[in-house]
Order: sequence, then C-alpha cells, then structure tokens
Amino acid sequence: MVAVWWVNRSERRRLEQLNPVRRDPASHWWSGPASTLATARADGLEELVPNELFEWPVFFRVDKSQGPAWVEMVSNRMRCGSKPMRFGRDGALWVSLLLCTRQGPLSLAEHTVFVERLFEIGKRFGVKPEGIKTFAEAHGLSRDAEMAMSDLDGQLAFHLVTDAPPSVEAFSSAWRQCGLQERGEGRFSMVGADSEVQFSVLPGDQGRLCSLLLDLPRATEPVQVLDSMFEVSDQMAQWFGAELVDDRDIVLTRQAQSVIREQVQERAKALANVGLLPGSPLSRLIFQ
Repeated sequence: MVAVWWVNRSERRRLEQLNPVRRDPASHWWSGPASTLATARADGLEELVPNELFEWPVFFRVDKSQGPAWVEMVSNRMRCGSKPMRFGRDGALWVSLLLCTRQGPLSLAEHTVFVERLFEIGKRFGVKPEGIKTFAEAHGLSRDAEMAMSDLDGQLAFHLVTDAPPSVEAFSSAWRQCGLQERGEGRFSMVGADSEVQFSVLPGDQGRLCSLLLDLPRATEPVQVLDSMFEVSDQMAQWFGAELVDDRDIVLTRQAQSVIREQVQERAKALANVGLLPGSPLSRLIFQ
C-alpha cells in the first residue's frame, strides 16, 4: 500500500472539527442532498430501503393517512446516544438505528433508548413494531457491522514539505487562489456543491508545511476529490518549492499517485457494493 489509510488519532480529531456532521432531520433519511419536506411525497416520506448490514430497521404498518403525523413524531427523535436514526418507506413505514459508527458498536444504553422509542411510536399509532431484537441479537449484528465498516474505511493523509516556508499571509492567499475556503487557525477546506467538505488542509507538524486530509467515505466522488488534491498540491509545490510526501516523508511520484488513485477507486467501489455511496447521507452518518 502506498497510501496510509488511517491518520493518527490527533489528526482524526482535527479532521472531525473540519467535517461537522449535519444535524438537520432531512439529512438523516434523505437519499439525496438535504432538502425540505415540501419536495417529498404528500405524506412526507420517500421510498427508501434500509441498509440491513449497517442498520437495524423496525417496521410499522401505519395507515397512509397517518403518514404526516408519523413523520413529525419520528423526525423529532433522530438519535439514541451517539447512534443516529433514519426513517423512510419500504412498503411499510420504517425507522432504523445505525448499528455502528466510528465511535463504536451499539451499546446497551442505546439499545434500551431505541426500544423504548419504538414502543412509544407504536403506542401513539396503535400498531405493533415489527423487528424488535434483544440486545444480544442487536449487539451481534453491530459487531458484524463494525468489522465491515473497518474493512471499508479509508482516510488518507499527505504532506507538503519545504526548506523555505512562506509567510502565513502568502500561504493563506495561495490556498484561497486554489479555491479552498479558510476555516481559521491555518486550516482550509475544499467544499463541494452540496457545501460539504471534500478534503481538508491542516497546519503541518514535524517540520512539515501542511497536511492534506481526505476522508474517503465522506467525500462525494472520492477519485475526483483525490485528483483535485493532487492538482492543488502540485500548484502549491510549484509556488513554494515544496514536495508532496506520505507519512514516511517519501516523495509521492506520479507513479505513486496513480497507484493511490487506483486504491481509492477500489475502495469507493467496495463501499458502493454494500450500499454506501461515498459522500451519501448514510455514509456520512456511519463514518462520523
């Protein structure tokens, strides 16, 4: 492997600060960009299929006329502990709890809150939740999901190094000329059309000029984002007499960059094969 898939813990924490998870209700269940309920079906629901590898779905056979009231009730309860919930329509109405995130598998407390919430919803509409699981059952699925998530995850870190670092003003101006948005404290982000962060730039350590970070599952079209990272890095390297290196400070040649590109393409396909399109709302919820 040319690329280092996992950045260290301190870099991940800094990355998370640059990639805030949206908390608006629509992003938890919408299949496309965040939108408003006015663009959905008349009952406020979209035809979605839960991803049963990473979600625990429970179904409610609610009368169609009760759909809007069901949406209003469920959308106000979108999180159990650290685990997000989603909802949609797949024949019957359903609500699900994510089985894992980067923060870990399902906990007993999260299971308890979710089950209580399911019975609360069922009681409100006079229907029985279908798909209730014991904690042992749900936790087993959660561990399987966590293993699958670990195999699919990918965060890349590259660095620019130079013997003659520019002034802070010149460096900041150069990133802005490359189309990145300034986030303060020497941090920058490339932002996509959906206003989501595609890749981030952080102040360097260990004598490096800066670090460029790509959180692959959270980036829309990660291969294109990687190409943009390399293009911007080349421009910055030309301006400031710098070189792009990996975590071992080995220069990333064109050949090495091509290999990394193939790796990112394979990882993106692997995510899509299990129903997690990189950059989709579900991927952003799981890989948070």
